[in-house]
Amino acid sequence: MSNAGVVNAGKPTQDQGGGGLRERHMSEAGDNVLRQCAKDLRAAGFTCLADEIEYGALSAVEPTEPLFVLCGRDRLAPQAIKGWIDLARLSNVPDHKLESAHLAIEAFERWPGARHYPD
Repeated sequence: MSNAGVVNAGKPTQDQGGGGLRERHMSEAGDNVLRQCAKDLRAAGFTCLADEIEYGALSAVEPTEPLFVLCGRDRLAPQAIKGWIDLARLSNVPDHKLESAHLAIEAFERWPGARHYPD
């Protein structure tokens, strides 16, 4: 799969200033890339990742936005998510986000694969 068109998707180029039709078009192009990635990942069996790209936090990720990914095999992931939940509560994060994090912990704990500490 090509990543052409991803680098500046959703970002205005220097000759555009900060808005207009070109920026909307690039955002749509970025959305199309994400949809195609999700489709390809789902076809290859990566359903959780495809769902996250289509419907989860990755559906709104900016093209150059930094990410930090936790996987089911990481023994520390559930504790890291619990820590995030504690901080999120103090920051009045909406309940649906907290519930989503709790569901993630449950999914991590149900996952049958081997676990290890990060390399």
